[in-house]
Amino acid sequence: MGMILASDEKTAAEHLRRLDVDYMLVIFGGVAYYSGDDINKFLWILRIASGEYPHIKEDDYMNQG
Repeated sequence: MGMILASDEKTAAEHLRRLDVDYMLVIFGGVAYYSGDDINKFLWILRIASGEYPHIKEDDYMNQG
């Protein structure tokens, strides 16, 4: 799932279809100030996914400004 979250929409959709996935739940706690949401864990998702998919690089998702 980490590779899917790190991919562009077209690539992610292809992988989800291949896995026969109908739904994917991502928890966003911004309004409720829930700090344990999936968005806060995104860097860990990238780090774990990059172990299996070396083309995923954490620096590609970091703001350089």
